[in-house]
Amino acid sequence: MSAGLTPRHRRGHDAHNGAAVSHRVDTEEWMATVEVLLSKSCEACQWLVQYLSGPEGREMTRICLLECSVREVRVVVASILERTLESALHFGDPGVDGLTDTLLSLLDKDVPENVKNCAQYFGLFSNFAQRGCGPCQLLLKHSAYRRMLIFLLGPNRQNNQNRRWSPAQAPPGVFKLRVSCVPASTQLLPLHADILASLFTPEGQPYLLEVMFAMRELSGPLSLLIEMVTYSSYCNEPFSLGVLQLLKTQLETAPPHELKNVFQMLQELLVMEDPLQTQRLKYAFESEKGLLALMHQSNNVDSRRCYQCVKFLVTLAQKCAPAKEYFKDLSVPWLRLLLDAGRGSGRLQSLGVSPGPRGLEAS
Repeated sequence: MSAGLTPRHRRGHDAHNGAAVSHRVDTEEWMATVEVLLSKSCEACQWLVQYLSGPEGREMTRICLLECSVREVRVVVASILERTLESALHFGDPGVDGLTDTLLSLLDKDVPENVKNCAQYFGLFSNFAQRGCGPCQLLLKHSAYRRMLIFLLGPNRQNNQNRRWSPAQAPPGVFKLRVSCVPASTQLLPLHADILASLFTPEGQPYLLEVMFAMRELSGPLSLLIEMVTYSSYCNEPFSLGVLQLLKTQLETAPPHELKNVFQMLQELLVMEDPLQTQRLKYAFESEKGLLALMHQSNNVDSRRCYQCVKFLVTLAQKCAPAKEYFKDLSVPWLRLLLDAGRGSGRLQSLGVSPGPRGLEAS
């Protein structure tokens, strides 16, 4: 890069790079010092908790975590806040309640006004929640789940209203919020009232719709969302069928290139073994607008969507013995032929399946 620079400019370029490296090293050393103080000294932790909970600390957090345009600064501040919460919880500092509430209060005004910079803010809570039972209980105690849902959906979101945040409006912070809303713990906790309301009541439908959009719009593994949905579906018929209906709608209407994670969630639901497994399979494939109907419908007009359904069906049969037996019991000639072929690649015609008057038929 510096080959075309004059010696004078090259020296300036090298000096700039050297200063950047030195600054990064200094920051890492300061962070290491802060972490040692927070983890080893109850007094240091208590002082920082009190400072961050006060007006000056809140203002500093707002400026450096939300308003600052330099990502590296926001990352460092979020890391310090996360370590502070963790240490305060470890030492049993009563000030941790005030600090938690101070941070969550930023959701009311400051986070919406700086939504483009909010990824580190939500990442802070997401990482903290992964620390175990204690952090999850602390966040639920201060209604973090409900407050984040209000930010995500709006104060009075109804099923037929437009989404508050579109992908173009708020990447990537709001996307991270969809995952950080999910409480995580290595221990099973009783479901909090806010979580029960957002998952198992009609008022929670907007959040489940947002989960479906997350499965389409987010890349990478979404294990927390998938685990939440499968856990909630276990031996729960109304929730299972409701989620399957939402997934079927996405499979029918979403662009084919956005369906990878949708199929992944559907697979995890259908392979889950409980007394409702066969019922879920029937609802997913045989009900109105089920996958069999979708394959018939899309075979002539949307070959890519049809191919994805075929591939999913074959993969599911290979991974799940109850699903394979269920498919064999169906009186669908082309489906039996498909299973005998044992693969989902290529066009349907290459598997001996072709369009007929009623959709897919064995040729």
